[in-house]
Amino acid sequence: NTINTQEALMAKGKEAAIFCKINTSRFDETKTLTCSVLSSNTDAFALTTRIIQASCLGRLGTQSGAKHGCLLCIPSSNNDKVGEIIGQGWNHNAYYATIKKKKHGAFSKSANPGGKNKRVIHAEVHAITDALKKHGEELCFNELFPAATAVIVELNDDCYGYDNAPPCQKCAQTLRAVGITKACHTTTHGRIQHVDLGLPNNELLNRDPVRIPFQMCCDELGVTCHRLALHQV
Repeated sequence: NTINTQEALMAKGKEAAIFCKINTSRFDETKTLTCSVLSSNTDAFALTTRIIQASCLGRLGTQSGAKHGCLLCIPSSNNDKVGEIIGQGWNHNAYYATIKKKKHGAFSKSANPGGKNKRVIHAEVHAITDALKKHGEELCFNELFPAATAVIVELNDDCYGYDNAPPCQKCAQTLRAVGITKACHTTTHGRIQHVDLGLPNNELLNRDPVRIPFQMCCDELGVTCHRLALHQV
């Protein structure tokens, strides 16, 4: 799944039009969206672009209720703080026949979507795992994650209005567990809120609320995370 964005019009005054084309196995549509930017500087325009892209990801969600999208971004060569995307994710349903909370427990994925163990994978966890799959564990943990900002969007139930989207406690701990300490998110008032998540803490991978969803998403995407495995023995 990839997002290709063409900046059709540069920011003029307070408005910028951005064309987002999403290519996935389930979704192929071109949308034109217009949104306000706080200023015409490059950082503001780049962040506005990322917010729109994350909202497009949120619309891919399969769960009921509000939709969330997340991009993990690092500074680009021209110093845009969110200039380069390293991972992307959205809230979606995952089905497992068995979910064990013991540290030696294995996960058994259900072939039946009607199985009783349905979990929602959160956008932040999905984006982390996507980055691991694309860039590898060592590069992510040693270089990319410490420099990354999580850009998080929540859409209203009708998917046409932004809502307040700070990372939940479990996702905030998961971000810190892999070394990501900065986030920004949409709010109900149309502002973008920046958040300091606190110090990185790899030991948070020991906690079931962090470890279990992370492992589920790794299984779903076919990713092996050796640091996560160390906390399961």
